[in-house]
Amino acid sequence: PINLDENFLFAARVELTPLGLVPRLESDVRSALDRKDPRLHLGGGVMHNRRTSPWFDRTYGGVDLAFFWQGLSLNAEGYYRVDEPYCARRENVGGADACVEPVSPEQRTEALGGFVQVGYFPHLPWVHEHLELAFRAQAFDPNQQV
Repeated sequence: PINLDENFLFAARVELTPLGLVPRLESDVRSALDRKDPRLHLGGGVMHNRRTSPWFDRTYGGVDLAFFWQGLSLNAEGYYRVDEPYCARRENVGGADACVEPVSPEQRTEALGGFVQVGYFPHLPWVHEHLELAFRAQAFDPNQQV
């Protein structure tokens, strides 16, 4: 594989499933027998990357939660990103690429977002595996400084 620039994206993620494997969907679509066992998922991750056009360091962070039991599902996720600029203009100075116009800390930008979703398969004959009632709330602000 070829890296497109001289920088690397560094990433780390941790996931915990203390009650066993969880469905990889947002609903409790397990069989009626499997739904009797609760399932919990907790996760989080961070990433860091240096961009060279435009010139800034970008850091991401996120957390997520999922819970499933008796046809009930709860999913939530939070997201945060910050861009820290380090150069407004670069030029070739003495044969080397150099920053000739530094940036001020006020040019830092942030993004914040997340969602919460609750779903439930009602325990009614003929629909308990086919009909889910769900509610979802979400928000995303791509740049809190603007």
